[in-house]
Amino acid sequence: MSKSLFDSVSDKQKLSFEQLDCSEIRLANNDTIKVTGTAKIKMYIETRGEIDIDVYILPVTSHPFILGTDYLMKNNVVLDFSKMSCQLNTANVQTQKRLSLEPNTETIVWARVPNYITLGLQGVCSKSKFSCSKGLLVAKAVVTVPYNRKVPVKLLNPTSENVVIPKGRTIAEFSVLNNEYECASFSDTIPEVQHVDVSETIDSPHSKFTCSKPDYSKVKSLFTLPENLQETESDKLACLLHDNLDLFVTEDNPNLGFTRVVEHKILLKQDAVGKHQKPYRLPPFKREILREHLDNLLQQGIIAPVSETEDLLITSPIVLVTKRSKNSAKPCAQDFRFCCDFRFLNSQTREFKYAIPNLQELTESFSEVIPNFISSIDLSSGFFQMGLSNDSSQYTAFNTCFGTFKFSRLPMGLKTAPNTFQMLMDKVLHGLKFKSCLCYLDDVLIFSDTFEKHLSDLKEVFQRFRAAGLKLGPKKCSFAASSCVFSWTSYLERRNPPATRPCKGDFRLPTTKEYQGIKTIVGFI
Repeated sequence: MSKSLFDSVSDKQKLSFEQLDCSEIRLANNDTIKVTGTAKIKMYIETRGEIDIDVYILPVTSHPFILGTDYLMKNNVVLDFSKMSCQLNTANVQTQKRLSLEPNTETIVWARVPNYITLGLQGVCSKSKFSCSKGLLVAKAVVTVPYNRKVPVKLLNPTSENVVIPKGRTIAEFSVLNNEYECASFSDTIPEVQHVDVSETIDSPHSKFTCSKPDYSKVKSLFTLPENLQETESDKLACLLHDNLDLFVTEDNPNLGFTRVVEHKILLKQDAVGKHQKPYRLPPFKREILREHLDNLLQQGIIAPVSETEDLLITSPIVLVTKRSKNSAKPCAQDFRFCCDFRFLNSQTREFKYAIPNLQELTESFSEVIPNFISSIDLSSGFFQMGLSNDSSQYTAFNTCFGTFKFSRLPMGLKTAPNTFQMLMDKVLHGLKFKSCLCYLDDVLIFSDTFEKHLSDLKEVFQRFRAAGLKLGPKKCSFAASSCVFSWTSYLERRNPPATRPCKGDFRLPTTKEYQGIKTIVGFI
């Protein structure tokens, strides 16, 4: 540091100073230069915050301030001569508010990374000097930087005292994933763990459906139990659902499932051509809605930012489709469905001819006898729970006003997606179809003659989904009912024939003489 710069620094920033009369230091070119003294000063760097640094005070310098190699090595600074830039491999993860950690507790804190960190960037959060000084343990975790730049940090306070963390303190360090990290693949002989089940009960031959917690309030808040069941039957059903709550996507368990039982692959035609489509223009309020959708998809690992090394052949635009909603308030992300316009990609994709069941044939399964107990279950965002091969992921790249991303899981809109998903469901429910259940894409119907048999069939289906790593959506599920809706077809009570969706008894077609109107009426009939 030059003496003129040191003199301009306020006394509050000067932590210490020692004057040297006859001292010299050797420079990189092997020359020597006189040193006025040494000092410790407090500096503020935008990407690092406040730091204390030791400096030499020089009477004359070519630059007012020069960082030495000891500082560069200590702080993992990378000099990129190809871009003529200087960057840090690590970034501070700081708290957004004052925190108080009780003794012997573990908690997840949402902390913020600096603005210069690229959105969608993946990295590892690890311990910081501040967390170590407080005696806190930080769990290493791979995180993806979302649009609000808040990442989860798991903190453990093993001490017997309350630990207070002020706002703006660095509780973890974010390190960018680079070539130093390698993806370790599982051995073929070691099965991949899709789900770890923590159970509070022990199954025994004498107690097939037992529950250690008699409080079913949570179950009843998520599901509507049929009123035609007896009290003991209702308790047994509630107990079974309580023991399998981990299979359902709820507020307490918001993460989707993930399976690689079947991976979707996109095979292009031999004469396929590339095309890069610009993103569709969006009004300002829809940009914020798009930002929320992208943030959610990034956090769940459904999409990922495109790497600069990828050679993309096809990119698609996205659209926000308005959902049917009676809410007249300010539109939010839940009022729009995020969709990709894959029409060009589909035109360049080869067919995958895997049979999808005919709904008429499934309906005929109940033409003679309708079971006494019917349950209908539905996967929560089923396509997003299915893996996409690494080679196919690049073809799903889509352009937005916030950048280009690609899908890591199966998106909706691909022409071969339903066929591959049906193959997945057929493998998961192998041996149960037409025996105790029917399956059409992500809709599954379980049917039984007796209540005890129905509980056993439900448990078997739950075990299949758990082993595959799939999760269900509680809103579209109904259990042990005498009727249900399965893929837009109603199955009514026993001895009643299947019926279509209800309509008004007095239905009159409008009169028209126009060509388009006649086509509409004939097509409707």
